[in-house]
Amino acid sequence: MKHKVIQNKKLGFTMIELMVSIFITLTVIGTFFKLYTNSIKVQRNTAIRSSVNTLGEQMIETIGSSIRLLGLNNTFVEYDPGVGVSGTIIADANGSAGIDQASFRYFSPFGGPITKLSVDSTGTNGACTLTLENSGSLDAGINEVNLIARNGIYKATVTSITGNVVITSVTTPAIAGDCAAIFPEGTVLTGPNNDFLLTYTNGGATTLLRLVRVLPDGTQESLIDFSSLSNPAYQIPYFVLQFMREYDDGTGTIKREWFSEIDETGSPDLLKQVKAVRIGFVLLSDQERVKKKVASADAGITNSYCPFDAMCFDLADQNKTAYVFRRVIHIRNYDYLGINSGITY
Repeated sequence: MKHKVIQNKKLGFTMIELMVSIFITLTVIGTFFKLYTNSIKVQRNTAIRSSVNTLGEQMIETIGSSIRLLGLNNTFVEYDPGVGVSGTIIADANGSAGIDQASFRYFSPFGGPITKLSVDSTGTNGACTLTLENSGSLDAGINEVNLIARNGIYKATVTSITGNVVITSVTTPAIAGDCAAIFPEGTVLTGPNNDFLLTYTNGGATTLLRLVRVLPDGTQESLIDFSSLSNPAYQIPYFVLQFMREYDDGTGTIKREWFSEIDETGSPDLLKQVKAVRIGFVLLSDQERVKKKVASADAGITNSYCPFDAMCFDLADQNKTAYVFRRVIHIRNYDYLGINSGITY
């Protein structure tokens, strides 16, 4: 009689197999953890760069746009600081070469309507009906507009605004006869000049950059109000504001040179030499991009951030994020007044 022998085999992991599986598991977890921490660092750095870039672009574009329109509403008489109202276009030109205090006061139609007549105006003797190409920037509070015509700039008193139609009562200087003869289709219409004041203050640990519109009653409307006190994550440690003058050096040679300051009180004629304004600054984020294991890991390394040639801010902390913003604004309307200031009508 034959007997079957049934072997009961118990299946399981050997010690070596268990160690290999643990090793593979730990390797996979470590890899994913490394990818996760790297993605967090990248996301953090991207967020810092994006916030710095957005803030800086908003400030430099607002400043540049307001300066670019300087002189658009002005006449040749107002251009001459020695005649009539001194400083009608530029009232204060104290710039900065990096860490100096800056104060720049100027007049520009920025922030108001700038459009054209879509058809010839109608009416007579200053009581004109003006149909505009668009009315997006007009509001009921506007009581005066400027009309830039072929033979000069006219200030018109507004009596009513309905959609894109503006009705005026009188103009300065006064006109006699048909409005269409003076204000044909295509005539540029702007709002009144706004009084702007740009200031920069560097107190070392704190920096301030402000652009305000000074209202007729003396109160101020803020367009830019940057303060490292209220927003300690950011600093503007370096700010450049300069004016390019074109002048005869006394030998018959015409030179163009950048100046940080113009004495608008003692030498007002120097204002007539200004052809462009340049602004540049370094915006620094104090948020650390990564946590350094060794505090002195980047000791001895310095990066230079230069808004313009030979005008640089040196940053020794490689863990901070710094961006440079700059604009060179050619004030063509103001320049036009200078080139054609001898023309009479």
